[in-house]
Amino acid sequence: MRGGDMIQSDTWHDPDLNMIRDVVAHTSDGCEGCLALGTRWAHLMLCLTCGYVGCSDSSPMRHARHHAQTSGHPIAQSLHPGDNWRWCFVHDVKICTPYPATGTRVVGPSVVPGLTKDVRQGLRIAKSQ
Repeated sequence: MRGGDMIQSDTWHDPDLNMIRDVVAHTSDGCEGCLALGTRWAHLMLCLTCGYVGCSDSSPMRHARHHAQTSGHPIAQSLHPGDNWRWCFVHDVKICTPYPATGTRVVGPSVVPGLTKDVRQGLRIAKSQ
């Protein structure tokens, strides 16, 4: 990822957090861009504004970053098993989750979609009540 391992601090709050919405992943099969092109991905990210599933900067095509740049949707959630963070592509900063200012959390499995039938059920991001 570009920008190294910058992590959002307790004193600086990313102004793009207000772009996070309740979303449902567009697909559970993998990176939307790579699936369309027939290319491979290494790591998947979920856009927290619209639900687009794209490959991260560690993948050759970097569709999550391209989506952020072209759509204006700045923050994506890692879908890698065991990961609990988000990335702001505008500020190139890692945002650890759950992040108190947004109140959002992962509901359902937090794993890479498309690997098992269980993963295909209920992959969504929802605001905690």
